[in-house]
Amino acid sequence: MTHRTRRPTIAGPIALVLALAAGATGLAGCGSANGSGSGSAGERAGDKVSVDTDKGEVSVQTDQGTVTAGKALPDGFPKDAVPLIQATVVTGTKGAPGSQYAWSVVMQTPRAIDDVAAEVRKDYTAAGYRTRQANVMGDVTILQFADSHYQVGVTITRTGGTVTVTYVVRNP
Repeated sequence: MTHRTRRPTIAGPIALVLALAAGATGLAGCGSANGSGSGSAGERAGDKVSVDTDKGEVSVQTDQGTVTAGKALPDGFPKDAVPLIQATVVTGTKGAPGSQYAWSVVMQTPRAIDDVAAEVRKDYTAAGYRTRQANVMGDVTILQFADSHYQVGVTITRTGGTVTVTYVVRNP
């Protein structure tokens, strides 16, 4: 029998931040009680979540640091080292400092899954990454790449009439 020790993970807070970011995006036009359009729900409620509607960002304070999500590429995203396709950024998340998960970017495009997957593979090969995994399951393609600086997981899936591309960048 094999036993696994469960290590603390930042994946839960990242999922929470993504969900809260989607909500914050919808609430961005609502404003606050003082009319400024910004506020920090976490500070008012005494919890660890804060929302900045001016910036369209949500932050979650964890025991590993602060995870932040917004509607653009996250702060510090290494766009010169981690190739992204040309598409609309839906959400960008910056992981807690020092955690293994550094950034996540969710994008959408009207292009076909096969075309997007081919472009992602070409871009990562040209950038010097090696392919660690490639799986195609119907309308879902999962790719993993690595170089000496980053490990990148890319999931490409059809969601309704668009294709959603999710990049998760991890420190090696």
